[in-house]
Amino acid sequence: MLSREFLHALHNELQALTGKCPVLLGGSYVYGEPTDHSDVDFFVLVPWYRLFSFRSVIRDWKMKYPAILINIMIVQKMAFHLGWYYVYGRDSAGRLVRAPIHKQMMVMSALKLAYYNFLRFAASGDQKEKSLSQEKIAQKIAIIYTIVEHTGPTPPLATSRLIHYIPTDLEWVRASLVAKQKGNPILPISETTIIETLDRVFHHSRPYRCFSPATYLIYNLKFLPRGKTLFLWHNPDTMILQKIRRAIEKKSDLRQLLTELTPLIFPVIII
Repeated sequence: MLSREFLHALHNELQALTGKCPVLLGGSYVYGEPTDHSDVDFFVLVPWYRLFSFRSVIRDWKMKYPAILINIMIVQKMAFHLGWYYVYGRDSAGRLVRAPIHKQMMVMSALKLAYYNFLRFAASGDQKEKSLSQEKIAQKIAIIYTIVEHTGPTPPLATSRLIHYIPTDLEWVRASLVAKQKGNPILPISETTIIETLDRVFHHSRPYRCFSPATYLIYNLKFLPRGKTLFLWHNPDTMILQKIRRAIEKKSDLRQLLTELTPLIFPVIII
């Protein structure tokens, strides 16, 4: 676990690289739930014309810290203000900054990532990797229930809060998150149990599974400049979920599908 002083120094270094574009520290260190294995997550808020400005300089900066897993997400300011991405963090002065939550986009993003992490779970032969994927699946499922069931403004999506919204009969989801919170090993579960839970969550989220113009725009803004038109005539959320669900139903090669979807699943810029 990194010290507060070291995190502050990292934060200030990154802020100096991006100039007037705010840098926010997010993730478990902001929620007060870091463990010895926690990543360090930052958000950089930029105008449209700076969307690709910092990629090389940030990559070079990260090379100074090869022993630390640092994730940096570049977020366009308008998308931040519209709540198109979940952003919750502190700026270099210690002020809490939070984007509004677009519930439909959050639910669909969590649902896609839950299914995607199941592909990683199924494709891996390493128990440590399986445990990490199981933890991420549990987290995304808990996020969906929190957003769907909570009345009023959605609370910060810290593990300690997510646990309260998990249905009592989904004990493996709760146990996985409690183990993560305490830094304990996660009790392994079967693929069948995960598939049954994902199917249940898929149907529970039905009111949110409709076309999102914002999601369509985000995917195509990322992939059209690269000459990829696969989302131009499709609903990105529906297309990705259908691919995964059909592959599971037909018992297709999930490793091959994982390779195919990995470059496509994240419509964001992460460095």
